[in-house]
Amino acid sequence: MAKEERPDASADDSHARALSLRIAVLGAVAALGGSLIGGLVTWLVTHESVVSERDAVRRAERRDAYAMYYGDAAALATRAALDARLLVPQRGVPRTSPVERDRLLAELDRRAEELAKDQALVVLLGPKRVSDAAFALDSADRTLRDAITAQPYDDEERLVAQHKTASALNTFAVEAKRDLGIPIR
Repeated sequence: MAKEERPDASADDSHARALSLRIAVLGAVAALGGSLIGGLVTWLVTHESVVSERDAVRRAERRDAYAMYYGDAAALATRAALDARLLVPQRGVPRTSPVERDRLLAELDRRAEELAKDQALVVLLGPKRVSDAAFALDSADRTLRDAITAQPYDDEERLVAQHKTASALNTFAVEAKRDLGIPIR
């Protein structure tokens, strides 16, 4: 009988080794699968973090460009409105000397040049609707300058141009806020 038990023992032993091998292979496959899934999840989280950080940096660049452009455009419009009183002949007010008039116009031109640089940054960084609002504001500023220096001067034309500039400033602010996700009040 000992001889009969031996083949069964050998078969059981062989079956146990095959089962152990299957379990080992299954464990190795599970480990590789877990490593692949873990690696993929790590890559996805890292990629999302990098994309999120890049988006935050770009948003900050746009915000800075919009703020600079808006500030310079508002300063130019204010300066133009204030200078209009000096550039335009008025009753009871001494006429501005040609030298002073040239200085005021040169200052307006310098501010307009700065504004053009700011606008280029807005156009490069912002979406089309913000760029369009910046172009409309630039056009309004030019119209205001032209109205102030027009010969003959027309005060009604200047007032319309100032209103157009104020409206364009507001439109730009709304579009910039919309792009940045800032609530519009």
